Amino acid sequence: MSSEYSVHEFVTLSVDKRGHSSHLRVAITPSMGEMIGQLIAAKKVAEYKTPQDVVRDALYHRLQWLSEQEIIEDDDLLFLYRMEAEAEARKNKRETEKALLEALQDEWRAIDRQDEIQVGEFMNAALACTCREFPVEISKQILRLWGEARDAFDRIHAQTPGYVEPPLI
Repeated sequence: MSSEYSVHEFVTLSVDKRGHSSHLRVAITPSMGEMIGQLIAAKKVAEYKTPQDVVRDALYHRLQWLSEQEIIEDDDLLFLYRMEAEAEARKNKRETEKALLEALQDEWRAIDRQDEIQVGEFMNAALACTCREFPVEISKQILRLWGEARDAFDRIHAQTPGYVEPPLI
């Protein structure tokens, strides 16, 4: 039995790390369907958003039980755990990336665009974000924000008497 397994964990992912999935169509009794519908409607288990989430979680835990009974090999479950963990890590990474972008957007909306220090600090924060590996779309949005900040910075300095733009290196 794998030490990674927890009966308290809800497993509802429908794709592997490559975005692949396999479809399975099953018939269930009307009472099971009603129970599943009530479970989802009650929203007491946040992870259960669809009937398919309930079925995937139940199947995952039944496979674990079959492994404990030595009906299926532990190696098969370890592979399943690894795939689930990788998918969860990717999901968490996407959520973190989106949260970082939203925080940057919120910060840009909140700063005084006439304040050289605030604009400069924002530019540094946005530039630091570009050093991370983000999906292309998020990187483009971060660079767009940096460009807006650079434009604001240039406008501030254009109003400064005697300011000379430093040469680009």
